[in-house]
Amino acid sequence: MTKEYINSKGKKFIGHLVLNPNGDNALPYILVVPKDLDNGKNVVLESVNYEGTNDPMRIADRVIEGLRGTVEIVDDAPILIPFVPDVKGGRPYYQQLSRECFEGEYPIDFDRVDLRVLDTLKEARELIEQEYKKKTEEKVFLNGYSSSGVFAQRFAMLHPEVVDRALIGGAAGTIPIPTDELEYPFGTKDFKRLFGKEFNLEAYKQIEFAYYVAELEANKEAWEFDTEGRVVKRDDKGNPTDKTQVIAPMHDMSYLVRATGVKQGREQRAVWGKDLADRYENCLAYYAANGYNISSKIYKGSSHGGIYNSSNPSRLGVLKDIIGFYKHHKPLEQDEYSAERISMDKQRERERIAKSYEDR
Repeated sequence: MTKEYINSKGKKFIGHLVLNPNGDNALPYILVVPKDLDNGKNVVLESVNYEGTNDPMRIADRVIEGLRGTVEIVDDAPILIPFVPDVKGGRPYYQQLSRECFEGEYPIDFDRVDLRVLDTLKEARELIEQEYKKKTEEKVFLNGYSSSGVFAQRFAMLHPEVVDRALIGGAAGTIPIPTDELEYPFGTKDFKRLFGKEFNLEAYKQIEFAYYVAELEANKEAWEFDTEGRVVKRDDKGNPTDKTQVIAPMHDMSYLVRATGVKQGREQRAVWGKDLADRYENCLAYYAANGYNISSKIYKGSSHGGIYNSSNPSRLGVLKDIIGFYKHHKPLEQDEYSAERISMDKQRERERIAKSYEDR
């Protein structure tokens, strides 16, 4: 199934919706190819971030809507979006490559989903060669925001040899560090046991990273979890009814049990910081101090869900920087759109309310 796209500059693209891939292990996917594609382009790889359905047509509808903006920026390379599955109950959390995808008590329906993504990439490249008579680079441009950003940072750890650059947004609290001090998904301590190979540090250090996040990333509180897996419960006045509840930010995946694991989340926070803001700064400082090619930016006045919205005061800066990094390898730089650090004001307010309730 194919569909033609035209962006605001008049560039034309062909979208291929492949629901029944040829390879036994390949996932359904959408591949968007510029009609005037040149040889030697990196495939832009981004996983889906749509929980609550495995209906390929419903996923495709949402992906296609999102592509309207993507083809304004990525107008010279193929865009591949594998439909990484969502299972009932969200465990294993395939869309974030959680530990439970590789070990644990939960049934593994899509064994080594990361390898299935590689199979999907291989099939998409073959489609490009057959249909367009063009060859693509062996390495991909890895892109992701929020859950697909978590997928991207973890996929880059698992398969650094296939990643040229990685643009990762809205995943500030889960940045992995290539150290044997922590277990996957935050470190490499048990990497060989989980994946049957040594971590490829040399290849990982060759990746050009750019991390970006909204200043108000921590504003929205968790609706699902804390380190013990408890749901946030409140009385009819909005006060927390669990006196030991951690009032975690919704988008701090270090606290999301099905994304990280209780043990691994606690260990990560003990080493790199309890707060989202501290962890973000400390992890990036580690990368910078150890010779990695990495840049980062916090966008002033932006929220997690509204960072691309027209109402976001930093939207123009976000788009300018994404285009600069994608088109020109330009690192993210501090400017008038930058905030100094992620704001923890709402987090502190939630903690204050919880403490006052506990003291009654």
